[in-house]
Amino acid sequence: MPDATGKLTEEDYRKIHAWLGKHSPGGSAICPVCHSPNWTIGEYLVQPITLGAGHALQLGGIGYPQFMLISNPCGHTLFINAVMAGVVIPVAPPKEQKN
Repeated sequence: MPDATGKLTEEDYRKIHAWLGKHSPGGSAICPVCHSPNWTIGEYLVQPITLGAGHALQLGGIGYPQFMLISNPCGHTLFINAVMAGVVIPVAPPKEQKN
């Protein structure tokens, strides 16, 4: 998990590199835009905003943390689910309270 400032830790980077080595031939993905194998791992986890009922923006609650692979030459960015990659420990959703 990220440190107190929100940046990925050395352990997080090790997990990401291990995941890449397991899931990408040769340990490096090829950018679909510029075809380069050169990537930078973003320093922070990111999370898209989830949608609730009626497609309303849901701030807070359940989310999908991701790490970014940023193509060095062109900036194209891949988002990888950090839970599926083992960087973030899954958290059970809060139980709904019944009145």
